[in-house]
Parts: sequence; structure tokens; C-alpha cells
Amino acid sequence: MVIISAGVNRIMRLLALMLLLVSSLSFAQTPKQEGSQQVAANPKVEQLQQLNNEISSLQKEQEGAVKDGSSAADVIGLQILNKNDERRDILASLISEKDSDKKQLLKEVNHQVVVINQFSTFLDEKLKRDQEKLDDAKDADKLIALKKLAETRQYSTLILNEEWQNYQWLEKLDKPAPKAVKELTSKVEHRLEFISASLNFDSQALDLASKQLKSATESEKSALQMSQILAQRQVDNDTENLKQLIEIADKVGIDTAKYKKQLFEQTGNVTDDLLNSKVIWSIASGWTTDLKDWLFDNLPQMLFKVFVFVLIIFAFKTLKNIVRKMVKRAVSAKNLKMFIESGARKTRKRFTINAKTN
Repeated sequence: MVIISAGVNRIMRLLALMLLLVSSLSFAQTPKQEGSQQVAANPKVEQLQQLNNEISSLQKEQEGAVKDGSSAADVIGLQILNKNDERRDILASLISEKDSDKKQLLKEVNHQVVVINQFSTFLDEKLKRDQEKLDDAKDADKLIALKKLAETRQYSTLILNEEWQNYQWLEKLDKPAPKAVKELTSKVEHRLEFISASLNFDSQALDLASKQLKSATESEKSALQMSQILAQRQVDNDTENLKQLIEIADKVGIDTAKYKKQLFEQTGNVTDDLLNSKVIWSIASGWTTDLKDWLFDNLPQMLFKVFVFVLIIFAFKTLKNIVRKMVKRAVSAKNLKMFIESGARKTRKRFTINAKTN
């Protein structure tokens, strides 16, 4: 396991302490092999035995450091976990070889199953504690509490992947564990649903905080900015965790189309997953549903607005026609009056001329 941050190192230390609970299962404590027939001819097996011995020795050192309250326990814990990572790499390589000693490998893998299950149980409990600390934390301490929760959740997801790998190894060694695989599948499904819902909730909280911040007064901005930062961090953490869970779910055989759709809508990133027919159908179905919902919510109002608009146009057109007729009538009446007056003037003028002539 890689060192990803100081916080993860702390988690690694705690996880390493868990190894002490299963130290009795350490292969370094198994009786010494007798005779030359038990000497591993394969260099990788020798490396594996050497790592077992080194881990056993480190566990003793760490136990002493913990008793003495020494800070060296952190460093030793990290070494144990790194050594276990090396051990898993060698195991993976040996399992892929046809001529490996299956009995010995089965022992090693069963030991990994125990260790990883211990880690998983410990992390599940720690997740609950970290969530409670985040809920109870003051505003000034929320960022630190959120960081610890995100680190624990990330490490817990990595453990799920190693747990799946353990069961794959058992299957290759002709010792499948279908019940354990079923339980793991259920656990991954539950985690996917939880993180998906968490991402939806945190995205809405981020949108709300951003809107409130735009219309906030100067005195309100400080608290709202903190809320926005927290919401953004939670969205980022949920997005990253959902990506990792989708990778594991694909290996386990869970349908992840709707979660990939959610990731696409959240990040806008175009990946190879979008070429999957199920993902394309999920996105198209989602858009169709959104369109139907939008039409259902807005169509009556839109139709009313169109009706009012048509009514206004019709009213103006009718009014225009009425005004036009009135103007025509007024103009016609005026012309008629002018014609009568003109005729009258001409008649008077003619009558006057005739009178003068006579």
C-alpha cells in the first residue's frame, strides 16, 4: 500500500496494530521446516519466507515500541504494511505459476483473508466514529474531521479491493469461497448506494451554499464560505470514492451503469465507460425522464402563457380593425362634408354671377 498522506499513515499505523491481534497466525511462527525436502527451491518462496520472518520481527519491535510509548511505533507500523504489500505481490506472482506449492500458497492466502477481514472490520467501526466526530465538530474543526473521514473511507475502499483479490486467489487454488464473495458483493453494493446518495446530497448542499453566498451580506459571507468549502470537499471526496468503488464493482460483477452516468453528470468527463451501451441507455433514459418531468412541471404554465399571448395578439388585431373602420368612417364623413360645402360654394358663386348678369 502506498503512502498517500500523513493522515493515511496514521490509519496505517492503527491498521498495523491490528496485525498484533492475528500475530499468532504469522507464518514466521510456524514450526521450522525439516530436512532438505522442505527447503524452498523457488527464489520467490524464499523471498516470501524471508518477508514472513521480517514481518514477525517488526511486529515484536512494534509491540515493544507501543509498550514504551515510542513514536517509532508509527514508522514500524508503516514498514509492516509495506512488507505485507510486498508479500501480496509475491503471492500474486506465485499463484500465477503452475508449479507452485498450492498447500503453502493456500496457507499464505488464508492468512491474508484473516488479516484483511480484521482490517475491514476495524475500518468499518472507525468510519462510524469519524462520521460522528464530523457531525459533532465545531465549524473550525470540520475540515480536519472531514479529512480524517475521507482518508479512512479511501483506505476502506482499498481494503475492499484486496478482499476481492483474496477470494480470486482462493478460487485459483481450487478453494473458492462463494459465501464470502456474496457477502463482499452485498457490501460493495451497499457502499455504492451510500456514496451515490451522499454525492447527490452534497452536490445539492454545494449548489445551495453557492446561491446563498451570492446574495449574502458581508456579515454572513464568512460562515457561508466555510459551508461552501466543506460542501465542495465532500463532493470531491464522494466523487473520488465513487470512482474507486465502480472499479471494484465492475470486477465483482455489479451493474454500475447508473453510477457511471452519475459520475458523467457530476464531472462532465468523457471516458471509455460512456461507450458502454448500458451507460449510454442510462444517460438517454435519464435525459428523457428529466424532459418528461420538466414538461409535466412547466407545460401547463407554458400553455397558459401561450394562450394569453395569442389572446393579446387577437385583441390588438381586433382593436386595430375597429380603429381602422372608425378612421375610414371619419375620413369618409369629412370628405362628404367637404364635398357638400364645395358644391354649395360653387352653387352660390354661380347664382351670384347669374344675378349680376341679369
